[in-house]
Amino acid sequence: ELPFDAMAGLVDQFERANVIEVSLSGGEPFLRKDLLDIISLLARKKIQLKQIYSNGLLITDKHMEAIRGLGFMPGFQISFDGVGTHDRMRGGAGTEHKVVDAVRRLRAAGFNVTVSTSVDRQNIGCLAGTYELVKRLEVRSWRVSSPQAMGDGKGSGTALSVEEELGAYAPILERWLVDGKAFGLQLGNVFRDSLSGKEGAGPRGRGFTPEDYDCGACREYSCLLPDGTLVPCPGYVDNALQQSMPNLLREDLSSVLKDSLVRRIADMKKRDLLASNPECAGCELFSECGMGCRVSALVETGDLKAKDPIACRLYKENHKARFRRMAASAS
Repeated sequence: ELPFDAMAGLVDQFERANVIEVSLSGGEPFLRKDLLDIISLLARKKIQLKQIYSNGLLITDKHMEAIRGLGFMPGFQISFDGVGTHDRMRGGAGTEHKVVDAVRRLRAAGFNVTVSTSVDRQNIGCLAGTYELVKRLEVRSWRVSSPQAMGDGKGSGTALSVEEELGAYAPILERWLVDGKAFGLQLGNVFRDSLSGKEGAGPRGRGFTPEDYDCGACREYSCLLPDGTLVPCPGYVDNALQQSMPNLLREDLSSVLKDSLVRRIADMKKRDLLASNPECAGCELFSECGMGCRVSALVETGDLKAKDPIACRLYKENHKARFRRMAASAS
């Protein structure tokens, strides 16, 4: 965890590099006793605070008042592992009630809230009940996904198979459609509505082409780790590439954005991937899948430029198309 002076130096770098907005994550950002001082720095530099990721347990009314007083109304993404299962998943009695209370207080204070649920075999049965709670809480969106096999997730004996995951998602999508799309919804890698992010192949919803950049998100946002390392997104941790990423305690962000591994990944185009995977060039699904996600490819195969095997399966077995048809039939 960086001391405040180092954090202030990073914010100065953001200003020099014309960063227009940041989100705060962790770990748990509200463990920092100087969090409001950091947010005050952003306000003075006129850098917007877009979102705060939190477990919800430490957010007080004082925090909310102070953040609003600084002119910010960020969205909050709150981790919640399900009705009746959150305490067990988090290893602490009473945490479920506290998280739900935090969501209610955030909503009462006017903040948009996204609830994020990570699912495996321990809590997959809670989704129906969690859906009803999320609807009652009137959150902006609900994101449900299974964790990637990195960090403590490696070798997990509770990871879901693709069939288990999709089998749990289908009734949730059906219920959401019947309820008139009461909130934004993301279900793993198979369904995402407009409130939860762009759904559809390629930039602006058109099909992917070889000249498209591989990842638009990596070109808009980077992720700064607690030790000052900058990575294209949070998925680039716990692998060999992390050691080659730039560190803003030793390099300046303005220079890093011009020439670094982060920049080279951001500048990667689909044609660069096709050169390593010629079989994808002739695949009729390329314009839809675009060879998937680089992080998923790296985690699953160890090769940054490999095709994403999970995306490949979801498209070739028509899982993505099935969920799209379900949503279209209710429109």
